[in-house]
Amino acid sequence: MDWLTSNSRQIFGVILERCITIVLDFGGMLEEELNLCQDALIMVLQEQVAHIAKFNIIWVSQEPVKWQEGAVPVTAQSIAAAISWVEKSPFELALSQTSHLDALLEAGKDESVESIYYFVVGDVPEESKELLLQRALEIPYPVCTVSFNARREGTTAFLKDLSAKTRSRFHAFAERTECVELPAFPIKDGDSVITWNSRKLKGKLPPGAGVREDVFLIWREMQEASSTLAQIQSLVAEPPNTDVATTDHGATSAENESNPEDAWDSEKWLQKYGLKSQKLSFYDVIADCSFRHADGVVDIKAKPENESVQTSAETNKKTVHAKYCSRFVHAPWKDGSLVHVCITKEKYTRYSERIHAVLARIQRRIKRLQDGSQVLFGKVPSDCVYILIDTSHSMKGKLDLVKNKIIQLIQEQLKYKRKFNFVQFDAQAVAWREKLVEIDEDNLKGAQAWVRDIKIGSSTNTLSALQIAFADKETQVIYLLTDGRPDQPPEMVIEQAKGFQKVPVYTISFCYNDEIANGFLKELASLTGGEFHSYSFGYKDPCPREAVQNEDLTLLIKEMEQGRSDLEKAAPSDKPLSDPYCQPFGG
Repeated sequence: MDWLTSNSRQIFGVILERCITIVLDFGGMLEEELNLCQDALIMVLQEQVAHIAKFNIIWVSQEPVKWQEGAVPVTAQSIAAAISWVEKSPFELALSQTSHLDALLEAGKDESVESIYYFVVGDVPEESKELLLQRALEIPYPVCTVSFNARREGTTAFLKDLSAKTRSRFHAFAERTECVELPAFPIKDGDSVITWNSRKLKGKLPPGAGVREDVFLIWREMQEASSTLAQIQSLVAEPPNTDVATTDHGATSAENESNPEDAWDSEKWLQKYGLKSQKLSFYDVIADCSFRHADGVVDIKAKPENESVQTSAETNKKTVHAKYCSRFVHAPWKDGSLVHVCITKEKYTRYSERIHAVLARIQRRIKRLQDGSQVLFGKVPSDCVYILIDTSHSMKGKLDLVKNKIIQLIQEQLKYKRKFNFVQFDAQAVAWREKLVEIDEDNLKGAQAWVRDIKIGSSTNTLSALQIAFADKETQVIYLLTDGRPDQPPEMVIEQAKGFQKVPVYTISFCYNDEIANGFLKELASLTGGEFHSYSFGYKDPCPREAVQNEDLTLLIKEMEQGRSDLEKAAPSDKPLSDPYCQPFGG
């Protein structure tokens, strides 16, 4: 992880190909950024390009300026010459509308290259963006886009699109918000030019860049390894208990920690931890201790009928029935045929211990889902999420619980999404942010603090809250949490929502006996392709809790029932056999 996020790899990503052309686009550069850009390129040449086979550099200008006519072999001399060219080139900032495309097309003429690296400093003019996207497919090689100090989020989105169109990769880097000149004293012994430059080029990802895929994959692998290690350590410290009731409360610390697997749906989770994946289904267990009923015809040697003739014994055919079949249980096999089953006591004991451990793990997941955010929100299906929170006076006795559930939602599900925003509404609707924001550590903390600070208001301006969410063009899903009818006529809200039917609204009701309010929320959810959930606060006659019986929980409950059924089938019979090492499966 440290290697991936340090030095030239932090600025440029990782060069994977053996022969490349780097296209330098300094058209959006500030004059004071020139030295930083040169330092960045020199670091890339020394750290990465020096280890590939061939390379070339093209500078975006009124007419493309090429360091060499084509890619040249990598040698110490060619790297030094390229560094000298980068340091001495008088990069001009005034470019034409077609300059960017011309340079990329020129790079594409070299048939020896495998990929083009498009190094963009600052922003790309809007007219050039349109031209590049329109003609991207004319570039014959993948274009890996590298954004350096982009100042507008639109530039990041454009470069992502460009790399996607050419089936390649995107990387982004933003250095300090102010260019810092380090003192010009001699480099100490042991310091290299690379490490000196890296001190000047400390930075982070710009807005909209998202998490680097290679970094995310390593991080996820580290998380899984940490989780596995913690589970193994807990198993070593505490031997598994076959008592389900006891094990249910023994959730390991590893499972309470943040884990990417918590964001999986139950179908995917069971593919890794279910009975079938652990080879604990009934058929897995009896596969090596079952046998088919067989009657056969055997040859029986007998003396000849004419004893006066000297000859060999005659062969007679005889049907022999399986002698001990009645002593075994007949169990149906997958194909419908019957098999006889015999299992040792030791095998059953091992099976019982293993299946109890799996069932206990499933039970802990069920409890986590019932206690967590999914009991209220279900499974959040999209990456750009709006949460609309009713803070009207009627929510007074419920708001604290709702705030806790929203914070759980942030910690359990939203942290794995891309963008989010929150709106509280009473007489007026107030958004946390003007529009959807990227999900990062700072915004996660800020959102939780904002939710905790929500106060009770007056009436219920549902329409205004929905309008804020619908107006954000990036909105993919809306969650509406409310306990009453809107200030506006429900028909007016439904009519407004008809223009935004592509955005599903998941409505969550706290209005226990208000059939009109629940009817409105159900209609709004149905119209937009969302779902209606309801939640009770311990009242005697609550609305049905559809949120509890969602698909994730249903799959887990069915798996629990299947495991218990298989365990019951495998239970030894009360009537022992004469052979102490062989016990039949219970019917």
